Amino acid sequence: MEEASKEKKIFELSTLKEDLLAERKEELWELLKSDSWRMRKIAEEKLIEGIKNGRIKREEAFERIYKGLMDEEDANRRNASLEILIELMDLLSPFILKKLREEKNEGVLKFLIDAVRIKKFNPAIPYLKKFLTHPDPNLRFAVIEALGNIGGASARKSLVKRLKGDTSEIYAVIDALTSLGNKKVSLNPAVVLKFIKNPPLEPVCLKYLGATKKKSALKYIFDVLKTTKKDISIKEGIKSIVKILLSTKNRAKMIKDVRRNSHGLDINEIISAFDGSSDEEMLYLLYFLCFLNRKELFEKMLEIAEGIQMDVEKKAVPFSFLSPDSYPALLTSSRRGDLKLFAMNLAEVLEKDSCLEVCLENLLSNDPELSKSALMVISKVGNEVAFDFILKRYEELTKNLPRVLLNNALLEIGKKFPTIAMRKLSSVGEKLEEDFFSIAIELAAYHKKFPQWLIHKIPSFINHPNRDIREKVAVFISKSKKKELLKFLEVLRFDEDPHVRKEAYNGIFKNFGGGVSFFQSAFNDPNDWVRVLAIDYSHKLPEKERIYYLSLMLKDKSPIVSERAFEMLKSMNPRASVFISGFENPSPEFLKKLFSFLVENKGKKWFEEKFVAALKNGKVSDTALKLFKEPY
Repeated sequence: MEEASKEKKIFELSTLKEDLLAERKEELWELLKSDSWRMRKIAEEKLIEGIKNGRIKREEAFERIYKGLMDEEDANRRNASLEILIELMDLLSPFILKKLREEKNEGVLKFLIDAVRIKKFNPAIPYLKKFLTHPDPNLRFAVIEALGNIGGASARKSLVKRLKGDTSEIYAVIDALTSLGNKKVSLNPAVVLKFIKNPPLEPVCLKYLGATKKKSALKYIFDVLKTTKKDISIKEGIKSIVKILLSTKNRAKMIKDVRRNSHGLDINEIISAFDGSSDEEMLYLLYFLCFLNRKELFEKMLEIAEGIQMDVEKKAVPFSFLSPDSYPALLTSSRRGDLKLFAMNLAEVLEKDSCLEVCLENLLSNDPELSKSALMVISKVGNEVAFDFILKRYEELTKNLPRVLLNNALLEIGKKFPTIAMRKLSSVGEKLEEDFFSIAIELAAYHKKFPQWLIHKIPSFINHPNRDIREKVAVFISKSKKKELLKFLEVLRFDEDPHVRKEAYNGIFKNFGGGVSFFQSAFNDPNDWVRVLAIDYSHKLPEKERIYYLSLMLKDKSPIVSERAFEMLKSMNPRASVFISGFENPSPEFLKKLFSFLVENKGKKWFEEKFVAALKNGKVSDTALKLFKEPY
């Protein structure tokens, strides 16, 4: 079939209606042999749909699936049949269980066992057990894996009984039991003790002991680790120790036991065994080293963690098992700049108070990145020691850190004790007054405390060249609600910066009422958002003045302004003629909404009369005239 014909066929099948599935079923079964993956998939989907809704009988469907599994020459058909069987496992369970009981063909049995394993089909367990003694080793291995994957105490008992025979089969059984343990099936550590000294079985036995999650398993793991030289066994042993510890709620005593038992181990050999391992395995090694809490390993631990490609929050978890009094030593354990920086990033996640002293030292580092990371930690500690340290060394710190970062840190720390912080800032000399005034006034607005020393300084800063300071002054005055400061907001509303003007007007309208003259200047402000602010607060105007100014805003060239005024006016429901000023608006989107609104509310004739009258008076935009001539 050519490509174009295939695409046409795939489209036709994808749109096939439910009531035609029974009629087309033979064609769909045949398409499972197609060399086109997409064709097979659409045939699978339609067959599954037909079987589920009863258009195709279940017994008939299973027989066709069974024949597909029997087809030794067509792998496409076998795989497609297996996929259908897995999807319909619950629906076809009576037929599947019957075949497991009666089927003799080992190839088909292998497919059926794979299907129940993938689906984790628990009802199949009693039927699978009998194959544990089957003469075909491939079938036995398939059943062992299936029982481990499906799980349950019944599967465990049957598998334990099969711990005999050749090494490869014992290995498979122990591996399957390990899978059960990972599914929270209770396992006995003693089960593998007679196999653990067999070199080929050593790694899988260690893995099994970890899956038991039993404290008693630790002794056996350490016994192996003290003698083995195999990297795979060392890795499985360390991973199992970590799994047991992490699965225990009250792990403090167990960690002490691990530290004691680890004294006889060659830690360098353990670290070497993990060379080239995945990030997930390296994380296990990191957990183990952190459990040991040895200062001589701190730098290596940082090196390992820095190399793991995971979020720092996830890499920080193993370090949380160190005693907090070890954190300062951890942060100073390396002279490498990259590891010092990584340690600071860890400190931000760990118990920050324990790291404060080291972070304060690193704040004075010549490495800007290290200083920045230390500042991030210090900002989150938020105590007076950190605040005083930055305050006293501010000039020195600005040589290596931007003022904005230092100011933000002082602000964040100061929010924890704003009254004390503002008092400390008030005692700063004239040379640094600008920065600290900015922090103090923001703290005051945040805390809603307005000390006199700050109020007295307001006149000195309303014309300050720094826009941020003028904006903060406006916010401070607004939140203070002190009438004697209103005159400064009246000055700031004419500021050259729109952000400052907006905050000034916001304070005037919100906390000082705002007379008509203030609204008049706000409605004429060149900044869109100032005019929007005036619209939002226009409810404070007398109704007549409010309608007048809002009608003027209908012709504003800014869409956000005219739209806001339009919505506000509609909510007030004034006479319709108020909206006529909007004919001067140049925005086609706005005009279409306005035309539609007026026609709907006053009728087409009224609208046309008012538009023509406005046109004669020159009160219509070119865009409005163009739209008026079109159907609306």
